[in-house]
Amino acid sequence: MQLKEARLRLGLSQSELGRRLQLEGDPGRTVRRWEAGDRAISGPAQVAIAYMLREHHLLKNEKSRRGGNLCGPCSQQPLARCGNQ
Repeated sequence: MQLKEARLRLGLSQSELGRRLQLEGDPGRTVRRWEAGDRAISGPAQVAIAYMLREHHLLKNEKSRRGGNLCGPCSQQPLARCGNQ
């Protein structure tokens, strides 16, 4: 999965992802460079993003089991049709 696709599944902007990863300086700029292929994504950032995707998936499944029918990040699509699955 590409970084942009992962970020969109999480429902985050480039700046929001950078802040969650606790990137210094201009976090959005770093994420933009990663997405453009100008810089390699660090190993720790890759692990953190994979963890975030896993947690997102688990939370979404829990919400679905409890009767929630909309995806949390987008809050627009039913879980069955949401691209954030």
